Amino acid sequence: MKKNVRNKGKMKVLYLGNFSDPSYEGLMTIVGNLKSNLKNEVYENDKSKIGEADLISIHSSGFFESIGFSGMKGLKIYSLHANIVPLYFARLLDYIQWLLFVYSRKNDYLSMTHRIVKIMANLISNFTPLFVKRFFLNEMDAVIVPSKWLSGKLRLRNSYIIRQGIDVRKFKSTGKGNGSKIVMSFFGHPDSEKGIFELIDSFSKLQDSNIEKNMFFTEKTEKIENFISRKDKSVKVFGFVEDIVKEYNDSDIVILPYRHSLGGIATPLVLLEAMACGRAIITTDLPHLREICGDAVFYVKPYSVEDLLNAIRYLGGNPELRKMLGKKARERAVKYYDQKKMFLEYEKLFEKLSLSHDNKQMPPKP
Repeated sequence: MKKNVRNKGKMKVLYLGNFSDPSYEGLMTIVGNLKSNLKNEVYENDKSKIGEADLISIHSSGFFESIGFSGMKGLKIYSLHANIVPLYFARLLDYIQWLLFVYSRKNDYLSMTHRIVKIMANLISNFTPLFVKRFFLNEMDAVIVPSKWLSGKLRLRNSYIIRQGIDVRKFKSTGKGNGSKIVMSFFGHPDSEKGIFELIDSFSKLQDSNIEKNMFFTEKTEKIENFISRKDKSVKVFGFVEDIVKEYNDSDIVILPYRHSLGGIATPLVLLEAMACGRAIITTDLPHLREICGDAVFYVKPYSVEDLLNAIRYLGGNPELRKMLGKKARERAVKYYDQKKMFLEYEKLFEKLSLSHDNKQMPPKP
């Protein structure tokens, strides 16, 4: 009989997924934190350990891995870190704009071949009907999703909701005082789906010397920098920054105008981080973002330059509202999105699923 290592307080967990692709830094952060903080003996991407592992923890931003791992032996727990509801033509518009105005081979951190493969994979994934995705995900023993909205869309027989979390002790307000200017900042990938073109248009119509306009990109390409400069020379464009907590705190308003559920991914980490830093936030009125933010942010219509511009002007001229939203945002991040709670919920679920699997019976959903 196989020795049960759980009696010694540790469970052997095989982690599978793409943890090195820099375009998935949010996924890499979450999974890295999980691996470091859970009380497991961890194997990473070592399929030779399948027979030794108590469970297989698969992490993905899509559904393709569920196809490859569906026939694998062992207890398979699939953590889905992105919204995978098809959007069809909205995604085509995103890619066309990205290629025309953002992509620059000179600056790109991924090779052109890698980029093409990723784009094709994303297009195939996006155009795959939901019932096909549901079929393969139901082949897993359990699927962990980060929101009730996504759980309701997928309607899986085996889904469990665990909210993604951040370090709310690292991401916090530093007590920045009011400066001479109102600082407005975007943080994220320089991608169309993040709403950067709507924000650039809004910024270009906002000619106020009392406002500082910043865009912090995970990757700053020469192409997007030139495009922004032609639109509005007053916008400051930055690449990767070492101290992002400082940049959040130096911002009076954080603007994250995601176009749709795929642009807003499952849980945008920059959104949680800005909330934890007590910032006033403008984001788009999407169902899963309302679930995350409640009444702690200012919502605008997706794709609407006019609505975004009005929100920027209104919130920029209302310091008391900014203060109130920042306080609510911090409280909500601490209450629901503390990564310690995520670690604890993963540990409890891993243990329950593993014990139930030994008994040939899955536990009831929490």
